[in-house]
Amino acid sequence: MSEILPSIFGADYRAGFHGGLFDAALVSGPDKWFPYCEGFRRAADAIVDGVELSPRSQNLLIYPVLYLYRHHIELALKLIYLEGAERNLSNGSFLATHDLNKLWAKAKGVLASGDLLHGQGVDFETVERLIEELHEVDPHGEAFRYPVGRRQEPSLPVGLTHANFGAVRSAVGLLADSLDVARMAICYTPALQPELQRLMEEEWTP
Repeated sequence: MSEILPSIFGADYRAGFHGGLFDAALVSGPDKWFPYCEGFRRAADAIVDGVELSPRSQNLLIYPVLYLYRHHIELALKLIYLEGAERNLSNGSFLATHDLNKLWAKAKGVLASGDLLHGQGVDFETVERLIEELHEVDPHGEAFRYPVGRRQEPSLPVGLTHANFGAVRSAVGLLADSLDVARMAICYTPALQPELQRLMEEEWTP
């Protein structure tokens, strides 16, 4: 008689790696955005750690790594907007886009309206350059998920042949840390300028 497998989604602690409490991951906590955002980055970091120990799989794992890192950046930009929105009654309707340039424009507007683009120890010119580079290679968040687009065209730009694991991790780490500093600056700003409320209440058209 075959063994009855446990449900994937449940709190059966006996079915995990260690048969204990830590095998049941919480997926319904009160704060949804940050765990999603941080989780994608940590997953990518874990894969890169594995590749550093055993580089034979790098040609296979580069796709999920780049997808995970890119998605982390997308969520980080949305988090910046949402942190401002919570303080200015925005409905957050702009979130239905994967365009990093559009998301950065909105996040940058939030930071500018809160006078947070200076004095944070963040090189926002480098932030913008890295975001533009990611967007240029993967404008819709699908280039590292599928080898072809919806019209069967190559998903990656012609001429792009290599990506360096170490460089990817370093660049995304710098970008991610910078965006986190910016987000925390919003969290600890007692009162943002009136322009921020106007920005948040604008109708968004993806």
